[in-house]
Amino acid sequence: MNEQFDMLDGSNCPCCGQLVKIYRRKLYGQMAYQLILLYKMGGGFHHIKKLGNPAAGGGDFAKLRYWGLVVEKPNPNDPSKRTSGYWCITLKGIQFVEGNINLPTHCNIYNGQVKTFSTTLGSIKKALGIKFNYAQLMGGL
Repeated sequence: MNEQFDMLDGSNCPCCGQLVKIYRRKLYGQMAYQLILLYKMGGGFHHIKKLGNPAAGGGDFAKLRYWGLVVEKPNPNDPSKRTSGYWCITLKGIQFVEGNINLPTHCNIYNGQVKTFSTTLGSIKKALGIKFNYAQLMGGL
C-alpha cells in the first residue's frame, strides 16, 4: 500500500498499534472567536477559563498555535499537569484579528505537528463564518 494513502486514511502503528493519520484542521469560527476574546484581554498571558466555556471550542483553541497565533506559557512548576492553561496572543495573532493579514484556511497535522498548510488564504471574517464539521475532519466518517 502507498505510504501517503496510509497516512491520509489512517493506519495502525506497527510498534504501538495506535491509529496514526493526517488530520486536516480548519481555522473555523469558534477558534477565531476565542482568539478575538484573547485579543480584547490585552497583552500578557491569560488563563483559558477567562475565555468563557473552553468546551465550546472543543479544545481547538490550543490548535491556534499551529498557525502561530498564540503561545502557551510553559508549566515548569507542576509536572502533574500537562499544560499551564495560560495563553498569550502573538503579533501574528494580533495582525490576523485586526484584519491586516490572511492565513491558510487549513493545515495538515500528523502526530501533533504541522506538515503542510493549504495554499488557500482566508481572513478572520471568513473564519468566523465557518462551523466545525467532525465528519470532514475525520475524512467522511
